[in-house]
Amino acid sequence: TCPFVHYVRYMLRLREDQQSQLQAFDIGNILHLVAENRYLHPDWTDQKVVEFSINNYIESESNNRLLTEKNSVIINKLKNEAKNVIKKCKKIDSVSKYKQINAEYQFVWPGFTVNNKSINLVGKIDRLDRYNDDIRIIDFKTGKRPSGYFKELYYGRKVQLFLYGRAMLNQLKNVKIGGLFYMPLRSEYITGKAGSVLEGVYEYSTSNMLALDDSITPENKYKSDVISINVAAKKSSADEIVLDNRWRKAVYPDEMSKLLDYSYQVSSQAIKEILAGNISPSPMENSCDHCAYKALCRHASRAISSRKEAESVDATTNFEEVPNG
Repeated sequence: TCPFVHYVRYMLRLREDQQSQLQAFDIGNILHLVAENRYLHPDWTDQKVVEFSINNYIESESNNRLLTEKNSVIINKLKNEAKNVIKKCKKIDSVSKYKQINAEYQFVWPGFTVNNKSINLVGKIDRLDRYNDDIRIIDFKTGKRPSGYFKELYYGRKVQLFLYGRAMLNQLKNVKIGGLFYMPLRSEYITGKAGSVLEGVYEYSTSNMLALDDSITPENKYKSDVISINVAAKKSSADEIVLDNRWRKAVYPDEMSKLLDYSYQVSSQAIKEILAGNISPSPMENSCDHCAYKALCRHASRAISSRKEAESVDATTNFEEVPNG
């Protein structure tokens, strides 16, 4: 969202020095491989999937810097995390009518035309599922458990899932979005709190919620370990699931369409600024505190004002006009 960060990261391609110790991105890459190999090799045991994924990554020529005795201790702990990833995938599959149709799905979507220039969106979907004409997109996350999806979309910080959804509607044809989710891979390890397996936004309909998790029943007190849900139990039945009015993670089809369209608008605006050569620091409030590039832009010493955020953003917010800045 800050033009200067984009310039340094993607134009100058500045990177921190690689270290011999396993880094957060290494762990993320390995856990992604675990999920991918589980899908590609359904006949393999969980142990084989874990061992193959870790060894294949660490022993590769580009990562042999990791072959140290110090890392062996971390790798043994990582194996438990990897097994937990498989456990989560199995949990999703055991209660869902959605079936996985692809892993690490790469695509090119020529979806943008800015200033008479055609711009391709190149992406990779970690997990793509389908049930009848509905699709579910899952993005694996190894950082902290994501939150504030609507605010993150509104200010252009987290448009990826919604852009992927729009691209898949274009490429797969005759499908609609059943859910856009993050799957935290390391949340239990970091916080000790499990939470739901998937965190995100999904279509508000009884048929879709039961397709996402068929254990959301009166007998189970309308609970789900897979998706975040808050059911108004007294208004619900086996035939109709009614959510609490304050619950904003389930959206109606027209609301989902607005969110997808908005992700396209805010991305188009960003592309225009990139093509115009805008690299001026324009951070959101407090976003500089942990920025890796703050020593380069000297934001604080230059007295550059930060953009303030609205206190509340949810599905009822006007997602038709991109905020200034």
